[in-house]
Amino acid sequence: NAFRVLGLGVGATVEAIDREAARRRALLAIERPLPDPAEWFLGPLAVGPADVEEAARKLRDPVSRFEEGLFWFRGEPSPSPGDAHDEAVLAHAGALRATASRVAGTDPAATMDASLLTRCDELWQQVAGGDDCWRAVEERAFALGDPRLDATYLRSVRRGLLDQVRGDFARLVVDAYRRGGAPALPGIEAWFASAASAPVLAGFVSSNLGRELDASIERAIQAVQKEMAAIQADYRTRTTELTARWVDAYNDFLERGLRPFGTRKVATEAAGLGRPPWLSEVREVRDVLHGTLTSLDQPRATHALYRVFRDAGIRLEWWRR
Repeated sequence: NAFRVLGLGVGATVEAIDREAARRRALLAIERPLPDPAEWFLGPLAVGPADVEEAARKLRDPVSRFEEGLFWFRGEPSPSPGDAHDEAVLAHAGALRATASRVAGTDPAATMDASLLTRCDELWQQVAGGDDCWRAVEERAFALGDPRLDATYLRSVRRGLLDQVRGDFARLVVDAYRRGGAPALPGIEAWFASAASAPVLAGFVSSNLGRELDASIERAIQAVQKEMAAIQADYRTRTTELTARWVDAYNDFLERGLRPFGTRKVATEAAGLGRPPWLSEVREVRDVLHGTLTSLDQPRATHALYRVFRDAGIRLEWWRR
């Protein structure tokens, strides 16, 4: 948040913004630590010269300043006790930090505290839905004196506020999967297990992550179907070689298709959305794999299948799921 980067409260003047930005650039130039009044309750924040420039630019513009202020404390610079907006910002920060640790696999706990997600979602609903709370947000916008911050703009911000908050969690989860692939899925599933207590939030994240998982599952299904068709066409003359190819295709589908399908199932159930997609397609692939196995030389194929589950026995449980 730009206010945090500059160590300022939401009431800071333009002169104070410019002065603090210059001071922080000078401190960074001589490699001195930057004061951060929020560190004791939000944790450390790495800030570089480009962050300082960007924060100052945002706070000089009334519209982006209002948007930054919407996600910063009205208290100076810590949250005001009993203020629903400030409590929402604090809960939001805590839940995002816990989510980032959970999906990155750096949190040693099996699951994160589900109440963090529930409280974050409930508090932002109070901010967006409570007239008294939103009136304070509008007063702050009007005080900036910019014609762009009119009633129409504020209505659109209010309507989209919850999606914006939930979008923060969706980006963290989706980015974790894009970076980590299948190894990131256990942490993501643990997050959804916690998010089941906040089904609307879970549903929003599930919808965004689902597009990534669906693409992975579809690619895996297409690849294994193509490979199985080739194996079935050639099996009579090259049984031994094709058995090895079958094992490779089987392993590949377990990793690239079935593992994401397991996460899709967990995410769908956490969001209360009923039957997971891809169920019939995965069953069809299972039938293709098993049908091809019966076409191959049985002793060799059975031994190959044994090796698959001996070397990675956990995968058998995923196949059952």
